[in-house]
Amino acid sequence: MSQSAGPPVEVTAGSKGEWIVHLSDGPVRTHLPPKLIHALAKAKGPAMLGYELERAGNKGPVMRMLSTGLGAYATAADLQGKRVLDFGCGTGTSTVAMALTYPEASFVGVELEERWVEAARVRAEVFSAANAEFAVSPNGASLPDVGRFDFVMLSAVWEHLLPGERPGIARALWDSLRPGGIIFLNQTPHRWWPLESHTTGLPLINYLPKGLAHRYAKLSPRLRGDESWSELLRYGVRGGTVREILGMFSSPDAPATLAAPREDVGDRLDLWLDTSSGLRMPWAKRATWAGLKAVKALTGRQVAPVLTIAIQKQS
Repeated sequence: MSQSAGPPVEVTAGSKGEWIVHLSDGPVRTHLPPKLIHALAKAKGPAMLGYELERAGNKGPVMRMLSTGLGAYATAADLQGKRVLDFGCGTGTSTVAMALTYPEASFVGVELEERWVEAARVRAEVFSAANAEFAVSPNGASLPDVGRFDFVMLSAVWEHLLPGERPGIARALWDSLRPGGIIFLNQTPHRWWPLESHTTGLPLINYLPKGLAHRYAKLSPRLRGDESWSELLRYGVRGGTVREILGMFSSPDAPATLAAPREDVGDRLDLWLDTSSGLRMPWAKRATWAGLKAVKALTGRQVAPVLTIAIQKQS
C-alpha cells in the first residue's frame, strides 16, 4: 500500500547512541541513524513511520521469520556465491537483514514504489550492506532487467497481489529463476483459514462471496469502513493456498515441486510454529499446532494458518 509522504519528522539525540523520533502519538526511541529515519518518513509518511521503526532492526521479527523460514530450506553454504531476488522488498528491511546475515550471497530487492526503493538504498548504505542492491519495477506484473537468480523470496507479498496480477508476476519470477532454484514464500495467510487475522480480524469472511464479504468487512474495527473491494484485496484479505501458488509457479518444460524442509526442522507445521511463536499469543499458536499435527496424522494433510513454503524449479 502506498502512503503519501508527509512533512519531515523531528529527530533528537537520546542517550546511549539512541535517537528519539517525535511522532504524533508519542516519542519512539531507535538506534537507526537520522538519515535513514528521514528516508523512511519520506517513503512511508509519518503515520507509518512508527511501524517501520518497530520492524527495522536486523535482529527483529522480520529477520527471525526469514532466517528461520529460508534457513529451513537453504543453509549458509547453499547461499554462498548465489543471487537472491527479494521481490516486493518495501523499504529494504528484509533485503538488508538477509544481506548482512549471508555476506557471501548477493541480494537484489525489487519494489514498485520508487520512494521505497530510495529508502532501501539508504538502509543498505547506513548498514554497509555492499551485497544488496535495489531496482524499481516498471509495473505490477513484470520485473526490471535484473538478470537471473538462484533463489527468489516473497516475504509477506503474495497476499497483496491482486488476483489478476498473480499469474503474470508468477510467470516473470519463474522465468527469472535458474533450473534447480527455489522460490520461497512466507507470511502469506491461508485463504481458507477460519479466522482472517491479516486484514479484517473477522471469522469466516473468506467463505463468503465477494459481495457479502465486502459488506461484512465494514464491521471490522481495523478498517475505515469505506474501502472498495479492490482495496481490501490489495490489503491482503484473500491470502493464498499451496495449490494455487504451486500451480502458478510451474511450466510444462520446467515443472515445480514443493521442497521439503530439512530433516532437523520437521514439517511445514513445525516451521509455522517456529516462525510465529515468538509473536502474539504463543500459547494459542502452540495449541493450534497440536491440533493441526493431529489432523495431519489422521488425514496426511498439512494446513497451517500462514503459509511458509518453498517451490523448486526442476531442470
